[in-house]
Amino acid sequence: MSQSDAWFYLSGSESKGPFSREQIAALASEGAIDARTQVWSEGSGWRPLADTDLLRAPGSGPAGRSSVPLVSARPDRGPRSVGFMEATRLFFSNYATFSGRASRSEYWYAVLFVVLSSVVAASLDVALFGNSGRIDPISSIWQLALLIPGISVAVRRLHDTDRTGWNYLWLFLPVIGAIILIVFFCQRGSPGRNRYG
Repeated sequence: MSQSDAWFYLSGSESKGPFSREQIAALASEGAIDARTQVWSEGSGWRPLADTDLLRAPGSGPAGRSSVPLVSARPDRGPRSVGFMEATRLFFSNYATFSGRASRSEYWYAVLFVVLSSVVAASLDVALFGNSGRIDPISSIWQLALLIPGISVAVRRLHDTDRTGWNYLWLFLPVIGAIILIVFFCQRGSPGRNRYG
């Protein structure tokens, strides 16, 4: 494989590769990567796979023409469902990423992680510092560390339902705002591409 034919793709914040054109097309047809996946090769910067000619069927013409893209085994239905460990990894790897989308499973597993880890932090505070009623240092630091990724995953979840992230400000309306957000977070994401990815 020549240097110019070596392609890499981003998985979270990690670069994977090198892959040949055929291997990239195979990964796309298997659903391992999709049209939004960032790819790179010598002489070109990082860009979405859809902006390259890698998904074009061989011999179907140059990029930019009415070439027929290869059919993916998994049509684009928005973000894929993930398990608890993957959701936790995404929670931290997309620490301050407010663009894109987050599936319901990614969001709710992230919420579960926040609740469980907060219980552990509170237990450590009680075990180490007693129940004095003062500010609990471990819990306070942990909550500060979770603030930005928590808002980030909530905004991406709103994007998945084709809503702007500014809807997160409903949280400032006591009780009713929280109910509105829970309804938004529980809704199925919009199928296919939307304004946010």
